[in-house]
Amino acid sequence: MPNGAPPPGTWIDIASKAIITVGFPTVMAGVLLWWLLTTLEKTMDAASARIATNTEAISRLITNEEAILKELQGQRQEMAVQTQYLKELMEKSGRLLQIQEKRQ
Repeated sequence: MPNGAPPPGTWIDIASKAIITVGFPTVMAGVLLWWLLTTLEKTMDAASARIATNTEAISRLITNEEAILKELQGQRQEMAVQTQYLKELMEKSGRLLQIQEKRQ
């Protein structure tokens, strides 16, 4: 290295040869493109992970809502049965009231 040139095969030597061969703007554009693509890849990986997490959460939410819907349907059926019993009770109570009124 008497002339101060970088040793062959180092990153400085490779960068120097690339700049001399294709020009500084082209090398900078390549570096910028590489940086953008790696940054975009990291961003896309993060977005994919968030989407996967959201999908799992939505799946659990849907399962929970289905369970709540089944419970509410069961309660509605039970209330319908109880309403029928109350109607029958009111009808029988009315008859009993009529019978008591006749006795008095």
